[in-house]
Amino acid sequence: MPDGVIVRNVPDGIGKDELLSRYERKKRMAALPQSMANIEADQAAANPVTGMGTGERLLAGAGKAAVDLGRGAGQLAGVVSNADVTESRALDAPLMATTAGKVGNLAGNVAAAAPAAFVPGANTVVGAGVVGAGLGLLQPAGNAKERAINTAVGGAAGAGGQKLGQVIGQKVGAAASSRAAQAAETKAANAVRDETIRQARQAGYVLPPATLNQGSRAAVAAESLSGKAATQQTAAYRNQAVTNRMIRSDLGLKGARQTTEAELAAVRKQGGKVYDTVAKSGRIVPDQQFLDDVAGLSNVLDDVGTEFPGASAPSGDKIKELADSLFQQDFDAGAAVKYTRTLREQAKAGFKAVNAAGGNAEALAMARAQREAAGILEDMTMRHLRATGRGGLADSFDKARVLIAKSHDAEAALNPGTGNIDATKLGAMLRRGKPLGGNFETVAKFASAFPESARELKSGPGVSALSAVLSTAAGTAGAVSGNPAVLAAAGVPLARSGARAAILSGAGQAAAMPSYAPRTTLLDMMRRMAPLSAPVSIGVANSKE
Repeated sequence: MPDGVIVRNVPDGIGKDELLSRYERKKRMAALPQSMANIEADQAAANPVTGMGTGERLLAGAGKAAVDLGRGAGQLAGVVSNADVTESRALDAPLMATTAGKVGNLAGNVAAAAPAAFVPGANTVVGAGVVGAGLGLLQPAGNAKERAINTAVGGAAGAGGQKLGQVIGQKVGAAASSRAAQAAETKAANAVRDETIRQARQAGYVLPPATLNQGSRAAVAAESLSGKAATQQTAAYRNQAVTNRMIRSDLGLKGARQTTEAELAAVRKQGGKVYDTVAKSGRIVPDQQFLDDVAGLSNVLDDVGTEFPGASAPSGDKIKELADSLFQQDFDAGAAVKYTRTLREQAKAGFKAVNAAGGNAEALAMARAQREAAGILEDMTMRHLRATGRGGLADSFDKARVLIAKSHDAEAALNPGTGNIDATKLGAMLRRGKPLGGNFETVAKFASAFPESARELKSGPGVSALSAVLSTAAGTAGAVSGNPAVLAAAGVPLARSGARAAILSGAGQAAAMPSYAPRTTLLDMMRRMAPLSAPVSIGVANSKE
């Protein structure tokens, strides 16, 4: 004990606080006259909560709530007197003087009121008031006045609690609906972008978390830990292999390695074999669709004028000459195939000239017109083949021309020095209205939406100069001072590299995806709990003592 006395043979189940309380009480009794000591001992023996634990007091308080209802009913039936109520209160006073006893009694009264909430009509303000008044009437009372007060307080608590629950339910429901509407609106606003991300992830592309989930604090924090610039570079470096693989796959080439111009020429040569067969299919008679398409070649000037406002395009006469060359009553399929190749070569040279000059409205308009004219001729040739009963050859021709067109697109986006396909160039084609399909379109959409993650890196990602300097300094200082904390700082670049690997992994990318589920967990819980406001109010009113 605190005064040095040793207590032996302590009964099981007696805690330190209880033991100390008994010891102090014994000391006080020893210091009192014998008569007073006997009185205090008798009082301690009469206290029903002496030696009870917290759990026991909680259960006793809850049991008191149930007994009180029976006692109050007995009063109304005339089998329990006011004196019995007064005596029971005196006996329960020590229990109700404890916190656990009060909490248990409150819980018991709420539990007693809760089933009444399922009575038909009890979920209205009037109904809850009637239930509360009834339970208040059943509470033990010392006299008629107290019973009337219990009834009035119970009725007011039930009605007030029900009204409060209704108000809370309405407010919470409105707030939850508003959040759900906002989430749906945000999801709809990001639908196109999210679909591009979905297709890109399916293809194997990766994106920094803050790009995937704009506005997410967790995503920004993760990217800050891994290093924003280094994460972007790492993503672009990994995405280059994905771009190479997807483009080569559409061209019938295997692997994710770099591509050569010779490979693209071989693709066109293979596709050209079909053209040789088509060239022997006889004479072609242009239909109305062909005539309308040729007449529409002048629209190219309008498109260029939109991109280059105010620019003069004297190529209008040249485009008219091109259209006139196509307006023939009929022509040989072989001549059409040769003219198609010529037009594509001219268009290819024209686009290269535009890129070399940094932009030229006239040359751009002519190159686009030549490309369009080649497509018009090919479409007419396909319709000719189908009309003459050569549908299989038409299908082969269609696949071959698409493949050849893609090989030209790939060559336009190819960096001949590295063998990499520059996805951003394909993105530029898509924005100019160039028809793309398959993997080419997926790559182009990704590059248009996220150019920083799709660009070709001239070198692989590495450690920043600042991180390298800090790491070296920390390592040197730690080695000299022998301080393990300073020495550990030298491993920060390695830790950041690990963080980049984690957030660019499949699991990291999935975790960073935005979720449009409305955050209504707390609101939903409040809405479910709102109907309990009446029983709780009644329980609080009846747990007074």
